[in-house]
Amino acid sequence: MKKFTLLILSLFLISGYATAQEILDHTFEKTSATEATVNVNGHSGITANVLDTKEFIDGEEYTATQDAEYSEITYKRTFNHTEWQALYVPFTMNYDDLKSDFEIARIIQITQTEGGHVHLVVQLIESGTLKANYPYLIRPKTTGEKVFKANSNKLYKATNKMLNCGTIDFSATFVGTYTTITDMADNGFFAMSNGRLKQAASNSATLSSFRWYLILEDNEGTLVINEIKLRIDRSGTTSIESIEDANIATPVYYDLSGRKVENPTRGIYIVNGKKVLVK
Repeated sequence: MKKFTLLILSLFLISGYATAQEILDHTFEKTSATEATVNVNGHSGITANVLDTKEFIDGEEYTATQDAEYSEITYKRTFNHTEWQALYVPFTMNYDDLKSDFEIARIIQITQTEGGHVHLVVQLIESGTLKANYPYLIRPKTTGEKVFKANSNKLYKATNKMLNCGTIDFSATFVGTYTTITDMADNGFFAMSNGRLKQAASNSATLSSFRWYLILEDNEGTLVINEIKLRIDRSGTTSIESIEDANIATPVYYDLSGRKVENPTRGIYIVNGKKVLVK
């Protein structure tokens, strides 16, 4: 068998169809696969294996260390309420395939008002492609079982990607997970629960896979908070979604030494943790 394989490789090399590496690049060791014809150096007829369908069921863990290709990729999840919830998946999706069942929002930033309220600012998505391994918020229009379908054959490796933002007073890190997270309270993690971004009250609370959580670190040691309000940007208008009412704060300016500035003039200031030029 080895001699036969070497003979075949030699024939392809002599014929100029492909290099040995190119032939191996189009070969997979998986046995449960379907065959597909591919082109190598412009020559068709070389077959490669495309893995069969991959279906994720909510709650299962995903630990793949390499990207792979499947003929179809889906993720099945049951929704018990129609409030905002976390979503984190290892494949890309089309917004148009989701818009009839969901509202979808991406994270913009975290802000803090003078009254000490912390807001998670998110913006509604109205077109385009949802990234793989990226934290999103979704709001189902009805309860029940829903199926998310990839818009390509590529399944990305499991990556607990971190998205960092924050203010001058604290830093915020959003972490996606494909494994169940425990000890939520001991670690001070925030997670979506019944439409709210809340800090876990006890270690009995766990976070299932295909979701994200928030790590909030206080730079000054004075921040006491157990819930973060959502600010939803809906086509240019912003609303706060929370049980409590709150007003959207005007920007708060700090100089480069961290001192609050009431009436900023020309210069560079810090607003929401970022440097801003006032002309």
